[in-house]
Amino acid sequence: MRQADIKFRRRIWRIIDLRQKINKSWTWPRSPITQVFWELGTKGLARAYANDSFNRIITPEQILEITSSLDKVPVLLPGIDPAEATGDDYVDSTIVVMFKWNDINKFEIMEDWIFDYKHGELKPIIIGIAPVKPEFIDAPQPDGTTKKEMVGESKPFWLKMDDCRPTLTKSQVFNRYNDAMRLNWDQHINLHRLFDSYIVKQTDWDDLYISSKTEFKDDKVATLLEAEKIKNDLFIFEHDLWEY
Repeated sequence: MRQADIKFRRRIWRIIDLRQKINKSWTWPRSPITQVFWELGTKGLARAYANDSFNRIITPEQILEITSSLDKVPVLLPGIDPAEATGDDYVDSTIVVMFKWNDINKFEIMEDWIFDYKHGELKPIIIGIAPVKPEFIDAPQPDGTTKKEMVGESKPFWLKMDDCRPTLTKSQVFNRYNDAMRLNWDQHINLHRLFDSYIVKQTDWDDLYISSKTEFKDDKVATLLEAEKIKNDLFIFEHDLWEY
């Protein structure tokens, strides 16, 4: 596509929640896409970036370092029979816990909605994708124990979709509509867009997510309504292109 043929562009960020029923194919046991994207970044199979500006490369070693965490586990003192051990016979030992790809429940994608003047169509092009990692802390409980509580989410790395496509074309995905025709992940994501998602950000002067804006910060319903408004604005724009 020639840049001269692009007469309109709008950048959108979306969240793909793998817990949604329509997105269950993303966790297909034979070829889970979570593993594909995670290994592209952590094994150096594709160039990974620290943010969605794609201006700073992050190495696989750095990804593993920022996604791992320290955890305390009880370890039995040497020379003590486990069958006769009591609580005083254990000491806390700190271990490194590595984040696993099957703990990913969300992906964030960045896409451009463009109007192709030559072909006369408004269409989306996915520019990048990032796994979303939940962040937990050890919250103290009334009984003196601690419990893992989610306090936020982070995106360890971003991948350019063009860098991922050679790998995606070689990975099959379950086609729930027709067992006689298997799709690859490139067709599933970029061609047919067989996934459900919701908008969390668009290009704006303050470069903030909808949920971070002052007027929506403490109102989840208003955040969802604003996301639907952005979606509807794109629909109206496309409709008005052909309204005479």
